[in-house]
Amino acid sequence: DKYEQEKNDLNERINVLCTKIRQAEMKWESRPSLPADEEMIKSLREQIQQLASSESQAREKMNYFKREIENREENYNRRFTGRTHSHGNRSNDSVLRVIQNNPTKRDETATSKSTRITKVSNVAGAATAKRKSSTKAKR
Repeated sequence: DKYEQEKNDLNERINVLCTKIRQAEMKWESRPSLPADEEMIKSLREQIQQLASSESQAREKMNYFKREIENREENYNRRFTGRTHSHGNRSNDSVLRVIQNNPTKRDETATSKSTRITKVSNVAGAATAKRKSSTKAKR
């Protein structure tokens, strides 16, 4: 009997403490934010907006320069090979390709620059050799 009374008292005390814990948790979760925290959140949101803006500007510039270099590549190939790199049956030795058509992976660190930029074979070198031989013959 005395044991049962003590057990009931302890259970009641446990229930009261659990209720107090739940109330404290609810108070903690619904507490107002500190002014310093609100200012920090506001400044971080502004930084996110600025970074998003600068990222979009960087992407626009990158696309512009990519189109520009592709245009220059095509003009170079038309002028010095008489065709663009996507047409014709000539060999690709003298074609300048600055940007790959369909890169398989975004991070191609294993490939060297020589696979991304093909060298112009003797277009400028042949003209230089002709000039040198003609100057030697005049001497």
